[in-house]
Amino acid sequence: MEDVLTTDRRISEVVEREQFRLRNFIRKHVADAGDAEDILQDVFYELIEAYRLMKPVEKVGAWLFQVARNRITDLFRKRKPDASTNDPVSGGSDGEVLSLEDLLPSPWEGPDAAYARTVLLEELDAAIEELPDDQREVFCGP
Repeated sequence: MEDVLTTDRRISEVVEREQFRLRNFIRKHVADAGDAEDILQDVFYELIEAYRLMKPVEKVGAWLFQVARNRITDLFRKRKPDASTNDPVSGGSDGEVLSLEDLLPSPWEGPDAAYARTVLLEELDAAIEELPDDQREVFCGP
């Protein structure tokens, strides 16, 4: 019984200590607050499962961040590309029509590519928002 209490106490201490940093890390990579909270909960759930399966984690902080990276990657893999990212946007050198999807890093190429894609899309959205209404309509519709 004492081992269970000790384990529960350790888990609580880790959650208390790492929650803020981990949430900030996830929010930097995931725009939707709800998705970020889901990932955070999944990460802590995996920590609890690891301890219940008698697989204590030595470097808990690093382990938590690695699990978070994996969950972020999983989120990008599950998402289907928006229809707008498949619209033709440019012609290739041989006259082929390229879509925005062709120009952006693929979210399936790993966390770095997924992060770069997210940053590029956010910057593109911000730039479009700065345009006058009539010019913005070209990209977003009326």
